[in-house]
Amino acid sequence: MVTRFGSREICDVTFKALTNGQRVGNKEFKAGQPVFVIDTATASNMEQASTTVYAQGGRGYNRLIAWEGEKTMTFTVTDALMSPLGLAVLTGAGFAAEDAVKHVHMTYDLALDANGAANITIEDFARELGVSKNDTVKVCDDQPDENGHVLRPYATVLDGNGAIVDWVDADDITFSGTADTGIENAYAVSTNKPLTVTVANGAGKTIKLDLYDNRSN
Repeated sequence: MVTRFGSREICDVTFKALTNGQRVGNKEFKAGQPVFVIDTATASNMEQASTTVYAQGGRGYNRLIAWEGEKTMTFTVTDALMSPLGLAVLTGAGFAAEDAVKHVHMTYDLALDANGAANITIEDFARELGVSKNDTVKVCDDQPDENGHVLRPYATVLDGNGAIVDWVDADDITFSGTADTGIENAYAVSTNKPLTVTVANGAGKTIKLDLYDNRSN
């Protein structure tokens, strides 16, 4: 009888580094150090496969000798939830330190007035970002990110059905409001301090504004 193994229930699965210097993104691990813990696993299975090559010949072209090689053992775990660390392991992306600056991408549909202007309040940002209405959002205006790319505001013009009918260049978009005192090229949006967006030749148009929030923990 062939010995077989199975699992009835999966509780916690911990993946550890096998050798020193193993990396996931920009994080380096030591041998035996836990890298990734799955505590919401739902199922698992183990599969073994191998490649078989035959020497054939003689009457009937029979298989005479078989060589087995390239054996693989695959252990698959199905997780009910996806964590940021899980995404990092799957994609090889780097980890952001808790105090690192993060640039959060945002889009807003704005109805511009007769002067081509509209306001975005902290309440608008709070709904988009999931932050408190008492928080301060720092909107980037020609601000370089950690890779040196300049984060500029752009916009597209929408028709009555929300379809794109035109594009707005960053040079035609002007921000005004309260300049952030700690970060250059950023506006601080908080209670009673909205961000005013003005678009050249944008009177009466509806736009989808594309911008970034400078956020650090």
